[in-house]
Amino acid sequence: MSLKEELQQFGDVLENQYMKYHTTFRIGGKVRYSFYPFSVNDLQQAIEIIKKNHYPYKVMGKGSNVLWCDEECDMIVIFPDHYLHHFTFEENILEAESGCSIIALAVAAKEKALCNLEFAWYSWYC
Repeated sequence: MSLKEELQQFGDVLENQYMKYHTTFRIGGKVRYSFYPFSVNDLQQAIEIIKKNHYPYKVMGKGSNVLWCDEECDMIVIFPDHYLHHFTFEENILEAESGCSIIALAVAAKEKALCNLEFAWYSWYC
């Protein structure tokens, strides 16, 4: 079974995507695989497979302030924000998945009168 086939058990896998479509600066060449895990458990299992195969990988956020080379990269880029973008509040505890938008999180925290996400609210103080 190929690496791509193994990963498809745990998420969507696309080949030869340009990173320029995933960065705010709109720069970046192709990467061999883009991986979008379905769940946190799927992400953990996929990383185990990637490591077992000694394949290089990076985990990408929303792509803000990322400078990616224009050369083709033989690696896997993991994008958790496609499926892993949920957050919950339970009393004064906030739990967020790795792909959660920090702006959405800051707005929700502000609405619940929670503090310590002030760094994410910078645009409201300019």
